Order: sequence, then structure tokens, then C-alpha cells
Amino acid sequence: MTKFLSGYNYYSLISGYNEIGETFEDTVRREVFEEVGLEVHNLRYFGSQPWAPSHSLLAGYFADLNENVAIDLETDELAKAQWFQRDQIPHNDQNTSLTWTMIEAFRHHQESKPVIG
Repeated sequence: MTKFLSGYNYYSLISGYNEIGETFEDTVRREVFEEVGLEVHNLRYFGSQPWAPSHSLLAGYFADLNENVAIDLETDELAKAQWFQRDQIPHNDQNTSLTWTMIEAFRHHQESKPVIG
């Protein structure tokens, strides 16, 4: 989980914008590598949500690590990145976002159950 340098004070998930000509899956791989220096595979689509603040669409994916390596934090955007056991994931009262839905799904071992609708 990550925390941004400014603004949002809760733990969140790695995120980023899709570039022209890039698939969502390529975006996931690129953003994870850019923000925390990890390579992922076995991407699994979870769900999507319109995001009015940036006039964009959130697309949520779960993924597996290619190897067990240390986090290499990108400090221009993020203040912190940290691993949590499922039962130690910090709670967040902001329960209206795809991010929160994904965190709760992971916490309850339901990450294979995508959001429908």
C-alpha cells in the first residue's frame, strides 16, 4: 500500500494514468515499476469506476510479483510504500471508491470476485 506525498492522507493502492497507445495491463506494469520498482505478472481485472476529479476512468487490477524484492520508492509522488498482512491493513472510512472496494476484497480473500456493474 502507498501514501501520497500530499493531499490524500490515507493508505491507497498504486495508481497512475494510462498513456496513449498503452493497454491497461501495460499501464499496471509500468506504474507499479515506476512507483515501487517491482515487476508484476498474472494481472487480474477487478473492476472500474468513473473518476470525476480527473475526468477519467479507474481500472482496478490485482497482480502477482515476479520475485520477492524490496520496494524502491519513487519519492516524487509517494511518501510511503509498505507491505501489510491482510489482517493488518489499515482501515479507511472513505468507502466510496474502487480502491476501497479492492482493499476490502483483498482483506476478506475475495480478490478473485470482480465488481460487476
